[in-house]
Amino acid sequence: MNDSKLLTSLAKLGFQMFETSEEPDVNETLAEVVKSNDTRLWEGFPVVLANAAESYQFTPEKVKKRLTGKEQKNNFHRLMLLTGSLFSLYHLSFSWWNKLKKDLSNKDKALVKTWRNYLAHNRTLKYHSCPKTGLE
Repeated sequence: MNDSKLLTSLAKLGFQMFETSEEPDVNETLAEVVKSNDTRLWEGFPVVLANAAESYQFTPEKVKKRLTGKEQKNNFHRLMLLTGSLFSLYHLSFSWWNKLKKDLSNKDKALVKTWRNYLAHNRTLKYHSCPKTGLE
């Protein structure tokens, strides 16, 4: 996916930078956001994911298939956890999050809880966090 198509797809999923007219492949767009390692795009990940989930086209497994390497898959997993933390804070519910929550490890559950607490108290999160606290 080239940059133009990525920006077009992002716009269709609620993170608009330009006017667009074609329907995006939501799973490809989410994978490209993860691959970009661009913090501006990662900040918009929860918005993009919420809009992708509303269309019922979002499938985490399809996103994972488009990711190469352990680092990209780990980034996707952590972005999903962060998004889930944010959604939990605002009592938003999506089927993908409800399913994912049931299968989380105790470590991931603790991280979601820590991140939700930090979001609730407007504290800064660091993405590359230590396992114990979720912060650098």
